[in-house]
Amino acid sequence: MKNLNEVERMFIQLSQRAKETSDKRNALRKARVRYVRKQPMKLLDMSTGLMQCKICGATHFAQSGRTYVNKLGDRVSTYKRGAWQCQNGCKY
Repeated sequence: MKNLNEVERMFIQLSQRAKETSDKRNALRKARVRYVRKQPMKLLDMSTGLMQCKICGATHFAQSGRTYVNKLGDRVSTYKRGAWQCQNGCKY
């Protein structure tokens, strides 16, 4: 009987871990979908910040936010929050 209880405990622990990881995976997937839906703009040229709307085709230059160096030594620049929205108000 003792071995059966240990096996049951192990099974319960494994099922809980599987549920936690699947919940995390689903949350990441939903966040990724929300992130893509929020951004109707696509970045055409990273150096100048030229963006184009995927819906109406309007272009504008993004206002750069901050620049930093990542672990690989690459210079990465970010854009301000409003840069990823179309000026004409296009939404998915």
